[in-house]
Amino acid sequence: MVPWWKRLFFSFLSVVVSCLVCNALLALGEATVNSNAQSNSGEFLPGLALVLLCSLPGWVLAIPVVLMVTNIRGWRFWMYWAIGSAIGPLLMLGVAFYEFLTNPRSAGFALQVNPLIGLAAAISCATTLVYLLLLRRAQRAAAEKPAPSPE
Repeated sequence: MVPWWKRLFFSFLSVVVSCLVCNALLALGEATVNSNAQSNSGEFLPGLALVLLCSLPGWVLAIPVVLMVTNIRGWRFWMYWAIGSAIGPLLMLGVAFYEFLTNPRSAGFALQVNPLIGLAAAISCATTLVYLLLLRRAQRAAAEKPAPSPE
């Protein structure tokens, strides 16, 4: 069995890695679409910090599941992947719905929310997949490790 602190570390590491990869893909896509003479390389780190900051509430919401779940064999792997992938988009939809309900001048969900929901879905899917693969690897290593002999 993988200790709780290691599962928590794996989940945080997966958030950081997924945010880095998704932000790099966004920057690459932006560079190919807007091929201006000026380079926007100075916007990568602030963008990464913003994506990480916005991903932390989803990570905090996922902590109870990370601490409770120990068996991810078989169909459970895919079930937990689906659950983890839904956390980010549902959180973004909840924030947009709250904004809609509390703002008296709101005419509906803003068009700016749609790309953010897509980004949240991409980060959630990648984060969950990286976490589950790290956990599966750690579980295999723990199972192969010989048990201490009572002497």
